Amino acid sequence: MTGGLAAFVDDLKALGQLDRTTVMTFSEFGRRLKENGSGTDHGKAAPLFVMGSAIKPGFHGAGPELRPEKLDHDDVPFGQDFRSLYATMLGEWLHADDKKVLGQSFPRMDLFQPGTV
Repeated sequence: MTGGLAAFVDDLKALGQLDRTTVMTFSEFGRRLKENGSGTDHGKAAPLFVMGSAIKPGFHGAGPELRPEKLDHDDVPFGQDFRSLYATMLGEWLHADDKKVLGQSFPRMDLFQPGTV
């Protein structure tokens, strides 16, 4: 965890609000395995983190597929549709109508500790 996120979590703990908070980071700035010659090396798949005391610890979903024959035009393919995460957060954590917000239904992920949502 970066220093900024660690400080944020420490503050939430000190305020007694960590159990009421879930932090989600998502970057659309993916990286490629090989240089693409443009100087940016932007790719498709990107890191995504969800943290909080309500979240089940560990990795969720499959790890990245890095074998050359599995790459998508030299990019790491997505391992998890981000819309499933959004559907989970909207529907389970925020109790919002995820189908209405996202325009369709997406499978929800098994992210939350029992009894926390």
